[in-house]
Amino acid sequence: MINFIVEKLLSNRVVYKIAKNAYESRKMSAASPVIYDIPEITPFNFIKSHVNNKRINLLVPALSEKHVFGGIATALRFFDSIRKEFPQARIIVTDEVSVELKSEQFYSDWLLSDLSGDDCAENCICIAGNRSGATLKVSENDYFVSTAWWTAYNTFKALEWQTEVLGVQGRKLIYFIQDYEPGFYAWSSRFALADSTYSHTEKTIPVFNTALLKDFFINNGYKFNESYFFEPQINPTLFAARERSVTIAKERKILVYGRPGVERNLFNLVVFALRVWAQKYDKANQWTIVSAGESHADIELSQGATLRSLGKLTLDQYIHQLSTSSVGLSLMLSPHPSYPPLEMASFGVKVVSNAYANKKLSSKSKNIVEPANFTPESIAESLISLCEQHENSAAVIYEDNLFSKEIEFSFSHSIAQKIMGE
Repeated sequence: MINFIVEKLLSNRVVYKIAKNAYESRKMSAASPVIYDIPEITPFNFIKSHVNNKRINLLVPALSEKHVFGGIATALRFFDSIRKEFPQARIIVTDEVSVELKSEQFYSDWLLSDLSGDDCAENCICIAGNRSGATLKVSENDYFVSTAWWTAYNTFKALEWQTEVLGVQGRKLIYFIQDYEPGFYAWSSRFALADSTYSHTEKTIPVFNTALLKDFFINNGYKFNESYFFEPQINPTLFAARERSVTIAKERKILVYGRPGVERNLFNLVVFALRVWAQKYDKANQWTIVSAGESHADIELSQGATLRSLGKLTLDQYIHQLSTSSVGLSLMLSPHPSYPPLEMASFGVKVVSNAYANKKLSSKSKNIVEPANFTPESIAESLISLCEQHENSAAVIYEDNLFSKEIEFSFSHSIAQKIMGE
């Protein structure tokens, strides 16, 4: 069994709190041996499968309904596109020991299996969170899509096994890259391991979430023989609601993308900046400040202003906040653009976001501004300026050019042909 996950892994909307810290509940005594472990790279044992159909496999950390949003949902949409090119498909869930699917969820009609017994000869979901002593069945006709860095780490092991045992030559992995994942950790073992998964140039076809992210990798010396990227598409329900929202009055309200559990969203800095804003802005107590993303305690700021937590919103609740908020605050220290500031801007919200490396969202949207630096004072000054624009009845600009209007994964057929050698 994957033992003792001792920290959030990808921190992608807290999906990686799976098997949350048995380590903490089983404090080791002084006499107990120190365990040096990186549980997410617990190895797979491979054995030849009797299933010989060409099969596309997706390795993903989790699939239960409570974890399928954000990055995993995007990966599933890509997999749904590319699996149409194959006669058979399998999802390998690397971190969960059981999967709970609702009837209307992605792939809920697929067979659920684990690593025991025979390989499935139909589309199936293989639960591999408990893999100690078990084997994953793999044939020469298995092809792979990996997502989070540790799924890629283990998939490269599968490619090596296919070569050494089955004689497969030149097999490539489709690596679905949605952020620069070493940045999710301090300089550390996990930083080094995540970075290592980008070094297999001859074995990798990367698919990047946005051209910005692809350019970041290229600018930082990562080399791939070929690569693809896609631009985000706005949720169709959000798009329809945006058209209707032009009739809704904007309020004295700041919408904050608040995720205390995700370091790259800089929540502590957000709170510090809001406190400076509340101290310096003489109308602060006339404004409502709401935080959406993760639940947290309400936070007193200053001058009677409070940051009120809304937690994770339903789509309808999110639409209401986008439609009625006049100012937004959404930070992410990452080369990925992040969807919330773009969604806010498309709804006419004037947003304080941040530049990073080659990312500069203000060049994409008239509604997005970037503070001069990451100090609370600079962020607060930007917020005050946007609040004053609302007070002075500045025009509300609804933007429809921030998301791609193309088919999201139009290149799926081409990639499938390349990895199958056709």
